[in-house]
Amino acid sequence: MYERAIKLCIEYLVQNKFSLAFGNFYGLPWFLEMDRLFEYWVEHWTFIFAKKIGARFYSDIRKNSKLRFYNLGNWKSLSLLKPDIIIEKENKTLIIDVKYKKHLTYLQYGRNQTSAILEEHRHDLHQLLSYMSSSINEKRIGCLIYPKFHYNVPNQFATLINYTNIRANVDVILWGISFQPEELLTSLEYIWYEKYASFS
Repeated sequence: MYERAIKLCIEYLVQNKFSLAFGNFYGLPWFLEMDRLFEYWVEHWTFIFAKKIGARFYSDIRKNSKLRFYNLGNWKSLSLLKPDIIIEKENKTLIIDVKYKKHLTYLQYGRNQTSAILEEHRHDLHQLLSYMSSSINEKRIGCLIYPKFHYNVPNQFATLINYTNIRANVDVILWGISFQPEELLTSLEYIWYEKYASFS
């Protein structure tokens, strides 16, 4: 039931992007957790993108993105990890973790950049890199997606350098988006085809 409500809410946002009077749900009250709405919204449009490019699509929402730990003896730790979104085609993997946080703004301007926030951001990066380690594809791109609270906050891009100072063919992106499908789809295209220099 909750999943259906979120899908209807996404439709509501699309219909009412110019005026509340144009939608089919005018006047209906909504109470949804924004972090879940944001995650479902991103999942919906990344699935559209994956279909467009003919890629395989996995997500935690669809319950098919689980990374399992196979017990080789006496394993008592975690049994699985659950990335939010995985897109794969040929020899490339894009893994997306959706974060409804202001960390991109904090990192850019240094505001509220407490040691607790920096440690939480480090945890998010480690989580993303652990997801990426599961892929056997040569090229791996990992994205932490944040809501865009300020339009002048640029996205951030880096490539991983390993312990021998050689590029590891792993790119990491900190990426802010608004509730605009066109913006998300265009951004996904730039990221998938690695046109970072053209993407702000």
